[in-house]
Amino acid sequence: MEKMAKLKGMGETALALLKTGLFQRSGIYFAATIFNALIPFLLLPVLARALGPTNYGVVGSLTAMVNLAVIVVGLSTHGILTPLYFQEDRRTFVNSISACLVVLIATTPCLALVFVLFGPEIARLTGVTPQWQWTITASAVGQFAIALTLVVFRIRGDAIKYGVLQVSNTAFNIFLSVVLVVGYKWNWEGRALAQVVATLVFGLIGIGVLRRDYEIFQWPEWSNIKRAIRFGAPLIPHLSATIARSSLDRVIIGAMLGFAQAGRYFVVFQIASVLTLVCSSINQAWAPWLFRRLASGNAESRSEVVRVTYCVLAAYVVAAVVLMFAGPVLIPLLVGKRFGDAGNLLLVLAPAAAFNGGYFLFTNYIFFVQRTEWLAAISVGLAILQGAMTVPMIHFFGIWGAAWTAFVGGALFMGIVWISAEYLFPMGWFAWFQRRESASPDIHS
Repeated sequence: MEKMAKLKGMGETALALLKTGLFQRSGIYFAATIFNALIPFLLLPVLARALGPTNYGVVGSLTAMVNLAVIVVGLSTHGILTPLYFQEDRRTFVNSISACLVVLIATTPCLALVFVLFGPEIARLTGVTPQWQWTITASAVGQFAIALTLVVFRIRGDAIKYGVLQVSNTAFNIFLSVVLVVGYKWNWEGRALAQVVATLVFGLIGIGVLRRDYEIFQWPEWSNIKRAIRFGAPLIPHLSATIARSSLDRVIIGAMLGFAQAGRYFVVFQIASVLTLVCSSINQAWAPWLFRRLASGNAESRSEVVRVTYCVLAAYVVAAVVLMFAGPVLIPLLVGKRFGDAGNLLLVLAPAAAFNGGYFLFTNYIFFVQRTEWLAAISVGLAILQGAMTVPMIHFFGIWGAAWTAFVGGALFMGIVWISAEYLFPMGWFAWFQRRESASPDIHS
């Protein structure tokens, strides 16, 4: 009887997956993100061979700095738009888009000032010279504008516009990179300039589309600006710590072992990150579907969410195993012998990427109850721990030490966020076949 009950539960879970329509509706988002990730992946052999390990190491540091800069400009306030779309009226939603743009305008000079004051120190750590550090701020502004537009497209169901904007930006970025790096031999500077031009062009296109659809250039209400800042401010330490966890190792490797070793590590890290990008694409379609069910307060809907989540996690595990064993064979063919046997790092970095992908499934609950300060505390604590581990691990074990530190950090991050999400919005993760009787969860405020 027990086996029959389990089989019945598995059948119900499979049926729930079909009923959700999640995968059918997310097909365009998934295809767009996969294609978006595939373009730079296919170009990896071209840029890696043209730049070599040292210049590619600087590209890795540049990418890390841009990712950190994106957090500061705009304060990641676009993240508040998804829950507001389901909880507020259209006027408040549109006014909040304008509030996000006001925050962007206010924070950009602050970031630029940081590079003016600390340019030489940043150059010593990253290899990005002060003359080219302006590209970091400019790229961050463009990326925020694109992200803001993509959020609006996603939550209102404009999947085709979402895919076109996302893929066009990446394709144009890569095209310019090839022209400047391979054609004009501009090395890492060519990659920096290509990124600036592409993100600003498509960022302006995105804002233009929003301007056409909404009155976003009207001055927003101060209450919406304050709410956006309250939402986004705790995300500065959260996202900074998260990106530091995934990027600081490359900077430390460059400082301790040289930019050539950092370039080898970054190549493998990029390939592993394809798995995280896939998980992120699933989350793009997952979040609106999830928020609708959480807002309903229906026990059956929550039970369905839990079962589907476990199935998605199982798929992530399978994908990580495939990448672990297929990647090391492919990397030498893709990027050449100059990157040595670094491909074996995928045995550790692939599951680390899967942990980071699994985190997306549980952080949504914290966003739903707008308790972003929890994410800040978790991320900063783990970043400090991981940062403290990275230096001695690299000292004793080289780039393998960085990989194992990323693995431990990813596992802890997903686990702690999962536990925190269950505390703030109980879902009954360990009773996923059980039908809970309560009408709504006991949300901790």
